[in-house]
Amino acid sequence: MNARQRSHSIRIIPTIAVLLFGLILIPGCKKHDHGDQETHGEAQAFAEPHSYADAVNVIHDQLEKIERLIDTGKLDRVHAEAAVIRDVANDVGKLAAKKDSGIPRNAIREINLAAKELAATFDPIDEAGDSGDLTGTRKVYKEMVALFESLEKHVDPDLLGEDHDHD
Repeated sequence: MNARQRSHSIRIIPTIAVLLFGLILIPGCKKHDHGDQETHGEAQAFAEPHSYADAVNVIHDQLEKIERLIDTGKLDRVHAEAAVIRDVANDVGKLAAKKDSGIPRNAIREINLAAKELAATFDPIDEAGDSGDLTGTRKVYKEMVALFESLEKHVDPDLLGEDHDHD
């Protein structure tokens, strides 16, 4: 092995070690890389919903948490709660389309569109919260609630958790 080959090997070994270390830590982690996670709170662990009703309940719970954060002025912490909503909203269409979902076939398109729009509110609410923009954060939150309500109306009320009022 000549000096050039040794030099190349020395550079490759740390690169491989970093990649392997990253592969060990990353699997199963749904985390939005934002650079400064400390100001956003920890990534929220949540049970993956197995039904459309479960997904609606998870979204509802996260919206309540965001509302409390807004009310207490902790805008920079809406990130973690909104990330859960984004992740769940991305799967809502699949859950609604399941044969045993109880969702009428003619509602699937509306659900998919609302869920896609709801997932897309992540960046705007994150940016508003990060910048300390209370008015902007509230505005996006209200949009999220309206989209949520269009998802919620398709769930049998008996399958919803308690207190599904958003004023």
